[in-house]
Amino acid sequence: MPESITPAFLEQATVCRLMADIAKFVFDTFSLGNPDMHVLMLVPEMKKMGSYPAHEIVPFVFARYTNGDALVPKQALYQDLAECKALQLWDDRNFGGPNSVPHLLLRGDTPYWGGVKRDGIVVACSGLASHYDRMLSSMVADACIAIAHGNYLAWRDANSGVDYVD
Repeated sequence: MPESITPAFLEQATVCRLMADIAKFVFDTFSLGNPDMHVLMLVPEMKKMGSYPAHEIVPFVFARYTNGDALVPKQALYQDLAECKALQLWDDRNFGGPNSVPHLLLRGDTPYWGGVKRDGIVVACSGLASHYDRMLSSMVADACIAIAHGNYLAWRDANSGVDYVD
């Protein structure tokens, strides 16, 4: 059975809480009410086979947050759209800007934008206007990078001379 390895300096519960807090901040700041929406974060996951050095890096849904009633049909649509946006960003078929890249859209892709790829992670949102989807995604991505960096510095200070992250 393959071993799965995800980022060492981020915790899923922290990222989910962060997504909820940032969503509330965006809703309140821009008077958006309490809209139905979905946001998710992809991170690299490494799958190793035993002690064999060969591995595969694949996208892994590290965290997701849904605002609103998760059982209403449009929430399933927002989740699907956010996942599609995220995979396009992961595969470099969308660059996070205000336009689709028509020559890179595949059958079944969404033409909508509203996410970011930052330093190897992807955050995508759906349910708001695209510019708000992107802003919320950007805030989540940048906050996660900052949190991971802070956690890494604390680990490094406490583990001087350790050659590998545990």
